Amino acid sequence: MDTPGQPDQKDFELLLKLIRRRECAVFIGAGISMPVGYPSLQQLLQIMAIEANIDEFKEKEITDNWMDDFQEIQTALGQKLYRECLIRIFDHTTKHTEFSSVHLNVMNIPFCAYVTTNYDPCLEFAARHSPRSHNQHPYTYPNLPQVELKGEHIFHVHGYIDPDNHDSVNSLVLSREEYDAAYEITEVVPTFLSTLFQELDVLFIGFGWNDFKILDNIKEANKSRKVRESVATQRDIQLARERYKFAIIDSETHLKDKGSKDYIGAFGVKPIIYESLESHYPLSNILQSIQEGTSKIPVAPIPSLPEGFLDIGEVHD
Repeated sequence: MDTPGQPDQKDFELLLKLIRRRECAVFIGAGISMPVGYPSLQQLLQIMAIEANIDEFKEKEITDNWMDDFQEIQTALGQKLYRECLIRIFDHTTKHTEFSSVHLNVMNIPFCAYVTTNYDPCLEFAARHSPRSHNQHPYTYPNLPQVELKGEHIFHVHGYIDPDNHDSVNSLVLSREEYDAAYEITEVVPTFLSTLFQELDVLFIGFGWNDFKILDNIKEANKSRKVRESVATQRDIQLARERYKFAIIDSETHLKDKGSKDYIGAFGVKPIIYESLESHYPLSNILQSIQEGTSKIPVAPIPSLPEGFLDIGEVHD
């Protein structure tokens, strides 16, 4: 936590305070599931491009129109093969282990909600090993009840593949048509995210900042706050306090993204920076510090893992 460019320690202390008050949700991206063997969005595009035999996508970088790329893959494969491909890629029985130390760290921290865009069941598996999970329930798109946002449940906003129900692959939000249904036609996801970002503090972990729909919802929440502040000032009304957003991010990614238009600071997100290494140990250490500062549950011993498990390497399909 003492690396160059590290934000003020007050940000970290504020984060701990908000978690202890059960007012902070965690938003989890693909970064923490990659060591288990699940792909990043970039890798998923390349894997599925090979399946669909679309050469131009096999080395393509993720861009603003990546949903259209997956739509083209879906069209080329057909609905049946498209779903079968996703089930095969996210089959937990082919992975190194069911969850990582980072998943367990996260589930041991008393967040009021565990929100993720991931399609994998790692959080559910880790929850079974956490003493905090006795009343936990997994909710998945399109069933995202906002009234349960403070119930310490798991929310898969883009669907997930339930190990006990392969038909759950139909809940995934990945292609353009699926995104349009979730965000434009039914508005299920933006309505849920609006409540999340406006009524709770949020900590992002392992989030790649290339899901532009999520970024748009953060922008909208910030814009809504300014409108409400203006109205409250004009009418001399006390407005509920502003909600904070934090992101645990490695120093290399932070420096790389700092000059981009989608830099997290531009969205009012406070970075909690850790030193970049070829493993997830620094991230685990930060999460253990958060757990120790917010929970009476002792840091659990990490389950035995395959040799080299925490090293960041190639993702297996």
